[in-house]
Amino acid sequence: MKLCSRFRPRAAFTLTELVIAMALSLLVAGLVTSYILFATRFNARGQAAYARVEQAATLRREIDTWFSFADSAGGDITVQEGAVSVTVEGVAYGISWSEGAAEFTYPPCGAFARAALRVPCSDIAGLAFYAEGDNTSAIAGENEGLRFTVQTPLGGELYACELIYA
Repeated sequence: MKLCSRFRPRAAFTLTELVIAMALSLLVAGLVTSYILFATRFNARGQAAYARVEQAATLRREIDTWFSFADSAGGDITVQEGAVSVTVEGVAYGISWSEGAAEFTYPPCGAFARAALRVPCSDIAGLAFYAEGDNTSAIAGENEGLRFTVQTPLGGELYACELIYA
């Protein structure tokens, strides 16, 4: 007795199956590519935000250190919109903004003795200083963008330094 097999082995894919497989492969490749691009952009924004926070923290530390020096020196403090200075024994030491960096000057000797310090800030467009009663710099530039204010009490007054972001 002879057994017949009604099933024939398949030789290859049909054209329809091949087109469907290619379409699914392209769909998956497109989804993976878009996810990679999204993750790259998200990472770049995160790094930029971290750099802004790091710059603000560094400036905050230096501003606090400088105002501690000014408080201990006991000199006369002069506040201008883009700078602040203290005069001790006829010599002025201060904080100013120049070409994308904050510049801090200290006396050459004593507890706060250090060389002039320059803190580069790529994301910050400038600094604005004012005393508590003279809030003109904060009001004058309201539409300039994001501002971060560092407030420092000194000798019964409150001084503020605004970090103005571009």
